[in-house]
Amino acid sequence: MKLIIEEFHKDKHNLAEVKALLAMAAGSPTIEKLAYLIDEFYASSGRKIFMSLSSGKVIGIIGIDHSKRPHGFITHIAVCPDARKKGIASRLIKYAATILELSEIEAETDQDALSFYSACGFETKEIESHYAGIRRFRCLKRVVKPVI
Repeated sequence: MKLIIEEFHKDKHNLAEVKALLAMAAGSPTIEKLAYLIDEFYASSGRKIFMSLSSGKVIGIIGIDHSKRPHGFITHIAVCPDARKKGIASRLIKYAATILELSEIEAETDQDALSFYSACGFETKEIESHYAGIRRFRCLKRVVKPVI
């Protein structure tokens, strides 16, 4: 599978495909919430969406808050169900960290995605949850720059 990773631009890319993946990452938000994420949240300085395309179709996205660079925070990440377990999400993480020159990248997740972050080299630590019956975890990865 040939992948292209690039920054999302509302006027250039398939907005419906990006919104569908963003909805997966955001827990099935309302239409208004999706519009807010695209039109305001990611349109502001310090936040970007990168996407993975295969045959012109958006199959993965990562939303990053890089306003505290060199520290970055994954705000959203999702891959189409039929494209999962092929390294797409980990490539998106690596790409975003490289392009944004991050020295560490962080995420907060529930137990469902914990094994994914561990497999990507993130250190995980359980944190206080504000949701009854749901365990939450802080995931942190230090990005090692190659020595030339």
